[in-house]
Amino acid sequence: MTLPLENNINIAVKKIAAQRIRANKGKNAFIISAIVLTTVLFAAVFAVAGGFLDQWKQIQRQQYGAAHGGIKFLTQQQYEILAASDRKKEIFYTRVVGMAENEELAKLDTEVRYAQDGSAKSFLCYPSTGRMPEQENEIATSTLVLDALGVPCELGASVPLTISVDGEKYRKDFTLCGFWKGYERAGAQEAWVSEICADSIAPAAQQPLAESGRYGGIFCADIYFDSEWNVMEQMNALLEDAGKESGIYMLPISTNPSCGLGISPEQLDPAFFLAAAVLLAIIGFVGYLIIYNMFVISVTQDIQFFGLLRTIGASGKQIRGIVRRQAFRLAVLGMPPGLAAGYLVGRLFLPYVLTQIDIDQTGVYRINPLVLLGAVFFSLLTVWISSLKPCRYAAKISAMEAVRYVDGDSMAQRQGGRTGTKRKRRITPWTMAAGNLRRSRKQAVFVVLSIALGMILLNATYTAVSGFDMETYIEKYAVADFYITDYSVLSVGRVGQKNLEGISVRLLEEINEREGLENHINLYGKEIVHTMPDHIRERVGQMTGSDAPGIQGMRELMEQLEMYGYTGTIVYGMDAAALKYVTLEQGTVDEALWESGRGVIVDDFFYHGAAGVPGQSPLYRPGEEIQLTDTEGVERVCTVTAVGGLRYDAGTHYDLDLGLNIILPLKRYQEIFGETQPLCTMFDVEDAHREETEEWIERYCTQTEKNMSYISYRTYEKDFQKEKAAYSVIGGVLSGILALIGLLNFMNVTITSLLARQKEMAVLGAAGMEQRQIRRMLAFEGMAYIGLAALFSATAGTWICYFLCTKLAGNRWAFRYHFTLLPVLLCLPFLLGAAVAVPLMFYRRIRKKSIVERLRSH
Repeated sequence: MTLPLENNINIAVKKIAAQRIRANKGKNAFIISAIVLTTVLFAAVFAVAGGFLDQWKQIQRQQYGAAHGGIKFLTQQQYEILAASDRKKEIFYTRVVGMAENEELAKLDTEVRYAQDGSAKSFLCYPSTGRMPEQENEIATSTLVLDALGVPCELGASVPLTISVDGEKYRKDFTLCGFWKGYERAGAQEAWVSEICADSIAPAAQQPLAESGRYGGIFCADIYFDSEWNVMEQMNALLEDAGKESGIYMLPISTNPSCGLGISPEQLDPAFFLAAAVLLAIIGFVGYLIIYNMFVISVTQDIQFFGLLRTIGASGKQIRGIVRRQAFRLAVLGMPPGLAAGYLVGRLFLPYVLTQIDIDQTGVYRINPLVLLGAVFFSLLTVWISSLKPCRYAAKISAMEAVRYVDGDSMAQRQGGRTGTKRKRRITPWTMAAGNLRRSRKQAVFVVLSIALGMILLNATYTAVSGFDMETYIEKYAVADFYITDYSVLSVGRVGQKNLEGISVRLLEEINEREGLENHINLYGKEIVHTMPDHIRERVGQMTGSDAPGIQGMRELMEQLEMYGYTGTIVYGMDAAALKYVTLEQGTVDEALWESGRGVIVDDFFYHGAAGVPGQSPLYRPGEEIQLTDTEGVERVCTVTAVGGLRYDAGTHYDLDLGLNIILPLKRYQEIFGETQPLCTMFDVEDAHREETEEWIERYCTQTEKNMSYISYRTYEKDFQKEKAAYSVIGGVLSGILALIGLLNFMNVTITSLLARQKEMAVLGAAGMEQRQIRRMLAFEGMAYIGLAALFSATAGTWICYFLCTKLAGNRWAFRYHFTLLPVLLCLPFLLGAAVAVPLMFYRRIRKKSIVERLRSH
């Protein structure tokens, strides 16, 4: 607010700030470029973060649908109660008809239902081509179902379907009226039929499922609320409105985990926030290095101008306001192109980042532009922090100091820097170049660091990628050249419905007859409900009250075990040859007990730190006995000899309840559970026979036994190439951006230094210094910057490179660190060329002025 008779200085400050921007277009171009590159880095990080959240929500919605909540197994009357409530915004339903049981769909669970349009859209299974069924013989389904049936994706095509409805089978030829692209990792595929067809096969349920035992006709509601941020509270209100007498509260009720942020508090890892904070701090530091240095140069170049302002009465606060307004006006100019470029870089990075964090990818990558507001905030924050010290410096300068200022009076000198004692020495272009660097130590340090960061990251990227060895990777992660099991074992979302005895005698015989077979191992598995002895239940009860983070998510299961005394358990049977797939954590395998069939190995979630103390478990411990009941009800006693886990890729690919797994010798396993078919079979072949074996197994699993699935060395080769590409692209682009920042910083320092030293070089020329000597001095200066950056990269940068490679690549890969400076050496000629060319080219432009003109310039 401007008081009466008071001058409005804000208008003057704005005008002067705008005038200085117009007067220093070339110099400001460097600052804008620095802001652009810094904003690119911030925008790329926030774009990737936003893309990750969207991808995560997409995946969850493909598994759980788009509705905010759902209730299964409703009768028609119960659904009508929900539909009449004012608590919900919208409600739709599907009606269960049955399951498709065509032989061609053996590996593709396909539900047959009637669906309202809203539910079909909620399931993300609404026809993208055609429409929903209306007539009795019409059907709409996914392209995956059509492909499996061998039906062309054409409207009007005949779709033969066998439908099982509560044990009764119906065979019917439908006409395709609509289809959509299927999602391979969905829990089940959908086939929509008309309401007329549903009424004829599975009429609307009038009795609860618990009374009738029939699934046909059961309603499943998809519910939308006014907001997706407090879904649980809104669902509870809806249930309260329906009343307990309706019985709805006892049915399976779910809320969509994709609602709100899409990540539950339990999924928020503190380490993730720490890593994000460190990444933002690094980017902020890199941006600070260049923007601060450029503001320092800009302010020092305008010192005499600020001195004139002080002479006519401008206050330090007003000068500080001028500099700050310049900074933020330049930020406003630099951020839009930076945000656009960062968005594109983030879009490029996103698939590779998702590969690194093992998240499934839908192939549809969307980034909400609103996430870039975070980049705007951090970019402005970086500019503000970078301008603080230059603002203070400009505000404190006096008129007399500004008049006396010549290039080399740095802020460090103003704040108490000391000058060395004079001594006689030979003056050469090299010593003069070294002296120029010493005069501007801070500028030199920032330039060297900004150039070195790009070189270090490039070196780290090359070291990481060159350290990846595919054969070592396959050896580390692949249990064998070929792993075969029933398709349900590898299928997502089929816990409790997996066939753990799917390997046939015919398959085993054909494998044993394969040419080049090196070894062949079978693994057996079975789900059981295991009763715990009293002393274990007591130990679990003592641990239930713990506040350890891992206990929080397991407390309900622990309380159930304490109360009822049993838990879901997976029991494995294997011979001694398969022990190579077991990683022992405590104890050893007692060969005598193992051979006798009495020694066993156990594992559970507690041994992996769930109790807050890794290695301690309230369940079975080495030396304790386990009682297992055989098929005839006889108790068989075994002794725990070791704690160890079966490699994930070799087992069932899931755990039950508290993760208790018991590994038995095959002899004891067969005594208890009888002769069963293997869970999976694994074998290796000679390298010369890998390709033909791959072709054979692909034919076998698609033509002979269509319910079989396999993982081969080729699967791991594809994963290897994806991971390697991720490191190459992310590291390469970041290295390029940092290199641009470094070069931009160098160019800015060089050019502004030459502009400021026109008078100095004119005096040197007038005093008889040859142009050749001046050019050599400038070339030596540029080479000194690059040489110092290379020296830093080869010394301290080597340790930084080692840390980055071992922490980022070494933990995930069969990675071997090899020291190298090859990228630094390859970059050196190009950087040296730029270091020499930039000052010489600009000096050539300066030389066009006369000595008198240069003496008058500043």
